[in-house]
Amino acid sequence: MDLQLSPDAKCLSATSHMYVLDNDVPEDPGMFDVIQQYNSELSRLNRHGGLEALGLQIRPAPAGTGRFVGSESCRECHQIIYDNWKKSKHANAFATLVRRQRDNNPGCLECHVVGLASEDGFNGIAATPERVNVQCESCHGRASRHVQARRADKSKTTGQMPPVQSQSCTVCHDCIHSVKFDYSDYWKKLNHGQISR
Repeated sequence: MDLQLSPDAKCLSATSHMYVLDNDVPEDPGMFDVIQQYNSELSRLNRHGGLEALGLQIRPAPAGTGRFVGSESCRECHQIIYDNWKKSKHANAFATLVRRQRDNNPGCLECHVVGLASEDGFNGIAATPERVNVQCESCHGRASRHVQARRADKSKTTGQMPPVQSQSCTVCHDCIHSVKFDYSDYWKKLNHGQISR
């Protein structure tokens, strides 16, 4: 980070550059300790004050978008897709954070839960355990309207969800967190299967 300071030590401007370190760079024990302390403090804040203590404001769902309903609702019509999802890494994304002690870090949670800090999304593990992991709505968007339309009319054309595009994935699979991400290659790994009724 480059800072330009005034004579009285006030910050006039700041520019930052991020460099991704690969496995050729050895771990620095001192930095590892700093990260551990940071994660411990996030955990303490979350335990005592929830997401607000982590700097997140619970916000309403945007008007006209419907609500998050969870993958169990999708299962009603899409059993094969649901079963394939349950075997995927997406279905266990939150466990990855727990294992790495990042489950209280808002920057990490955003891609490992559904709708972080939205009134209908993830509001902490105790309050909304059904919103953990990368679920159908993480990629396809809020599904309440789709589910209601399908329950009322079982035709395949009723209440279609928008298709997933590469932009849906690169929100999380960016050059920092998923260096080797290739949409066409990763899409094959999802193996959604055939739509079941």
